[in-house]
Parts: sequence; C-alpha cells; structure tokens
Amino acid sequence: MNNMELFEAIGEMDSDLITRCENEIVHAPKQTWLRWLSVAACLCLVILCAVILPMSRQTPNLPITPGSNSNPPTSSGNSNPPSSSDKASLYMNRLGKEPAFQNATIALHANDYVSMTDDEFLKYYGVSFSINKAVAALELQPQNPAYGNGIFRNSSRGTYYDSHTFVFANDGNTQRIEITLSKTAYYPGLIVGADESGTQLKQPEINGFAVTVFQYAGENGSTCYHTEFLNNGIAYCITSYNLSQKDYTAALTSVIADNLNAEANPFGAKELHTVTGTVNSVDENANLISISSGDGMFSTLNVYLPDGDAKTYSAGDKVKVSYIGNPITISTIWEAQLKSITFIKD
Repeated sequence: MNNMELFEAIGEMDSDLITRCENEIVHAPKQTWLRWLSVAACLCLVILCAVILPMSRQTPNLPITPGSNSNPPTSSGNSNPPSSSDKASLYMNRLGKEPAFQNATIALHANDYVSMTDDEFLKYYGVSFSINKAVAALELQPQNPAYGNGIFRNSSRGTYYDSHTFVFANDGNTQRIEITLSKTAYYPGLIVGADESGTQLKQPEINGFAVTVFQYAGENGSTCYHTEFLNNGIAYCITSYNLSQKDYTAALTSVIADNLNAEANPFGAKELHTVTGTVNSVDENANLISISSGDGMFSTLNVYLPDGDAKTYSAGDKVKVSYIGNPITISTIWEAQLKSITFIKD
C-alpha cells in the first residue's frame, strides 16, 4: 500500500471514530527512573548489611575481668581462654583490693652502711636489665641523691640488709616499673592472709618458668601488676604502675630472659617439687608453718596448711613438703599448691 492508497483508506474511516481517538486520554508509561531508584535502594541496603552487621558482632574493649586474661567475658560470665596465638599477654590474677606489702623491721646501724651505685648493685646481684629494649618508653631513672642507697653489713653479722629498687619510667613518670631485688631480707613481699592462701591462682610460664601475676587497682585508680619470685638466691619483686598488660608482659619477659636459666632451675607451672626440712615456727592463727630447708633452694620456706592443720606440728619436727609449680610468693607455698606434707622419722 502506497501513501495515496493509505490516505484514501483513512478518508473512508468514520468521522466519529476519528473524534473518539482525538479525545482519548493516553496514559504515559511509568517512568523508568522510579524502577532504578528502587534497585539503588536495595543495593544500599545490601552494602549496609555487609558492613554494619559484622561490626555489631565485634566485642567492645572491656577492662580485664577478675582472675582473667585480657579476653572479655562471654555471655555466661566466664572469660574466654587465652588463644594459643596470643603471645602478648599473660594470665592475670585480679585482686579485689590493693594488697599490703611487708616493710623492713631490721635494726640498721649507720656504721654498717656501704653506699652503692646502680651499676654496683647490678654487679652485686649479678643481674642485667634490657627493659628499655622491651618497652621503649621506659628508661632507668637515676638514683635520688637525697636517699642513701647501699647495703648494711658487719664482720659479725655479715650482710644483713641489701634490698634495692631499680626504677624504669617514661619521661613524665606517668608510667613506671619498679624492680626490687634482695639476697637477705626479702622485701617488699606481698602479705598473704590465711583466707587467701587457699585461692586457686593460675601460673603461666615464661621460658619454662612459672610466674604468678597479680592485677589490682592502685592509688588514684591506676592499674598495677605485681609478680614476685625467688631464683638463684635472689628475690625479685616486679611492680608496675599505669603500664598496659602488654608492656608489663614484655618487661617481665625481658627480666626473666636476661637473668633466669630455666634449664638449670626447672620451675614449670605443672612440675612437682619436694622439699625436706625442719619446722622452726608454727603460727596457728595464720595456719602457717615455717621450715628450715637444707636443699639449697630455700633457706626458709613458709607453708600454708589446710584449716586447722598447723596445730599438729611443733618446732623441731622434720617434714617433707610436696607442691606444684613455683611458689606463688617469695619462699611461700600457698595451700592451693600443696600436694602433701608428711613427717620424716629419724
């Protein structure tokens, strides 16, 4: 059909039909941009779900819970066990309050005083410290000349007081770690009550050497960590103020790596040890006995006993003590560590 034929055909159409077509309202198709807007909204929702949902599942940073490591507690209230891949922290045994420490009660005579510098003390103890390499912000602080630093000894008593504290701190002294060493009078040791001696504490190991780390809130709410142990005749008391758990762990690890030979003195957390000695004192109120040991490791060993058992011992009794791990506090076996104690017959 050509154009002329089409024109003629239209001309034959009914005029009413043409009029209806002219007056008919034609609805425009729905605009496609609405459809694309819906698609975009769905896509945004998918992206938000992919990003926000995993974030909502992350656990926020929480303070260390009582008797735990740095892992936050689960919904059941128990802290997650430390991961085998977590090498940056140790298990912390949290104390409900700041502990008390022993103070020296020895009568010191001025004529017996021998002054020492930090370097001389290091040689005296036969130790070295590389804490500034483990925690770069901490540097050994010079001794305060207003305080006398030295040991006390005379010809009749020998060395009878030799405790000295090395202080490592940051520039503003807002973070520090104090290491007190001694060979004779072991100060400042943490004071343990009879009700605390049965507490189950965890002992992690550093290079095969078991340590018990205490965490507590110190003055002005500062976070403090404390560890004490005896090795090779030297008592170590290592206390930090406002250090992170990671930095304290690094500092403590460096002290042990620099000065302890775990192969020569095996004291793992699960090792069984036996000490024999003679009871030299009994404290029924504290349920504690003190024994003189001849094994070379301890000159004196304190042993907390199950409730009421101290009254069964007397000065002069010979006993054999078996315990697990490293003494929790210096030369002190807590009841929770004690496996057995038996009399030795002559």
